[in-house]
Amino acid sequence: MALETLAADHVRRAWSAAYRRDHDYKSAYDHAVLAVEAVVVAAAIPDAAPNRRTLGGANAHIRNIRDRWTVNGIDGSSGVLLANLELLWNNHRRDCG
Repeated sequence: MALETLAADHVRRAWSAAYRRDHDYKSAYDHAVLAVEAVVVAAAIPDAAPNRRTLGGANAHIRNIRDRWTVNGIDGSSGVLLANLELLWNNHRRDCG
């Protein structure tokens, strides 16, 4: 499945789980994380081993080369990006474990 299709599918599932009559917020959050993971992993670590192709693996990679990352060319933006990705990952892990 193409990256855009995979991410879009997870967003659709997240939205559906959150807003259907018998909502399932855990499923909604899980699919939201998977949507972000699909995009971030492809951008940050496209050639990583399969067991490292996770949001946690992408976070570690970005953390290690933070000075080479920017968002829209804004200096210092990698820290904001990383903080948001780590917040998403850490809350997801806490919910899973």
